[in-house]
Amino acid sequence: MPLISFIKIKNFKIFGEEITINFDDTTVLIGPNNAGKTTAIQALVLWQLGIKTFFDAKTELDKDGKRKIRGKLDTTAGIGINRLDMQIPTTDTRQLFNKGRIRTGRENEKIQLTVGISHNDKVTECGVTFKYFKSEVIYCYLGESCAADVTLLEKAAHIQLALLYPMSGLEREETVLQEGAIQKRIGLGITAGLLRNVCYNLFINNPQNWNELTAWMKKLFYIELETPKRSAYADLQVRYNYSNASIKAETSLDILQAGRGQLQILLILAFNLLHKNSIILIDEPDAHLEVLRQSQIMEILKYLADKYQNQIIIASHSEVVMNDAEDLTFLLNGRNIHIGESKKKILKNSLKDFGIEHYYKAELTKAVLYLEGVSDKQNLQAIAEHLHHKAAGLLSDKIFVYYTKSPDAEHNDFEMTAGYYSSHKKHFQALAPVVTELKGIAVFDNDDQNRKNEDGADGLKTRFWKQYELENYFLTPESILAFMIDYFVKKDGAMFAPIRQQKFEILLDSYFLSAIFENPILLNLYKTNTNPAEKTALYDNNSRNKKISSLLEATFQKFVENGNELILKKNEFYKIIPFCVLEQINSEVSEKLDEIYDTMKNDSVVFS
Repeated sequence: MPLISFIKIKNFKIFGEEITINFDDTTVLIGPNNAGKTTAIQALVLWQLGIKTFFDAKTELDKDGKRKIRGKLDTTAGIGINRLDMQIPTTDTRQLFNKGRIRTGRENEKIQLTVGISHNDKVTECGVTFKYFKSEVIYCYLGESCAADVTLLEKAAHIQLALLYPMSGLEREETVLQEGAIQKRIGLGITAGLLRNVCYNLFINNPQNWNELTAWMKKLFYIELETPKRSAYADLQVRYNYSNASIKAETSLDILQAGRGQLQILLILAFNLLHKNSIILIDEPDAHLEVLRQSQIMEILKYLADKYQNQIIIASHSEVVMNDAEDLTFLLNGRNIHIGESKKKILKNSLKDFGIEHYYKAELTKAVLYLEGVSDKQNLQAIAEHLHHKAAGLLSDKIFVYYTKSPDAEHNDFEMTAGYYSSHKKHFQALAPVVTELKGIAVFDNDDQNRKNEDGADGLKTRFWKQYELENYFLTPESILAFMIDYFVKKDGAMFAPIRQQKFEILLDSYFLSAIFENPILLNLYKTNTNPAEKTALYDNNSRNKKISSLLEATFQKFVENGNELILKKNEFYKIIPFCVLEQINSEVSEKLDEIYDTMKNDSVVFS
């Protein structure tokens, strides 16, 4: 059973609503930047600081040298903690609160941190609460479970928890620091001036483990570390030389000469060997390391954890670290998903082509809407709103939409490398084995190819418009003219609007309707027909195999060439939809919206 099994976090930095993160002997928190990985680690650090502050303040040594509670543990009495005593970089303690909000009405906002501790052969919750006092100080309050059980409080207070941020470079000189000062600087992310101190402390306090460290460095980098020394000016020196005689230097080298990756591993290993029977929190151990080294460091960390009864909790971006982890938790936007061993292997394969955010969104929404481009979603949303269809709210909300075609390949390289603009089947088949109950619906243009709908056994439906494209269903002469009349009146005023309206109608006949009907007799039949139903049918029959959006785009371009402004771009054609006559919108549109709604409806919080 690990030392701690979970942490519940509420109202701390990115985590607003309560989130529970589970831990195993070795746990990796993975996710994109600003997902909450480092915040989760800092929450553990703050929790321990609160517990330890209470224990130190409320206990005293008895005549036998043992700790005993002084007075009564009161959950309503807080103890102040200065921000400088935290291992969390912050200039104002209100920044620790979600959205910086410290008060709602007359109520003070509270940070709530609860950890599941292995105690008396079971997992017991131990919590603390924090309230804002001023920019330099927050007040800590003990949770009821710890207040009721002194042995639990003592167990929690004596958990050894050590935080290590990535190697940030190396100072030219280091003075000797005490253990408290070292931990404080590490907590503030100042690792640049601590490597020699960590090595020196390891050598002084654990000579046997220093020898173990030198053996590891020799095995990994073929170097021999010399014993750390203090100079006459209290500066620390750590030097090395190559064990291979062919490249061995004439004099030993200061570790300033070593590469960043080598220094990163030296710091991680020395830090782990210095802290035994502890919870080791490591932020990005893969920083500065090539792929092979990332895998090596994970294997070594697991070996040392098992040997010295350490629990390792890592925050990382590395897929290598993720693959080697015993336990995985995805973090994104203050939410988390736990990844079991059975899913990890499948996930590894899917991540070769698609970024982790695809998996995360699919896991939350359980559904994917596949469209060719952003304008398709705009058109669907606008037409659903115009029809007062139940899918309108869904499409205006944040759902998982995957676009299969890039709008601008030149400027979307980074999306393509993250797995966007690929085949919808390839994308769905990569996610479906990992995400249980995943559903997908693709709605694509027919492109005059007579494409047939498909219902995949894997839960993916592919639907094609019967006409050339979605735009064919709402870009009618009537809706276009209604939009243009409204535009001209607003732009030119009612007196002058008819002048430009007439010019546009001439172009609409010449470049839009002529291309649709092709035969002048059919065009005249359409224009002279007074029966709305017959007119709509005649238009649909002649336009269904035409790319209407391109025809209208060419018409607007001709309008510009005649000395007018460009009124609409192709991606703005959805603005014409409110001018459509509802009765003339083909029932197929509502049918497609029904299917989209039935597939995508989900009460969960989702992402676009």
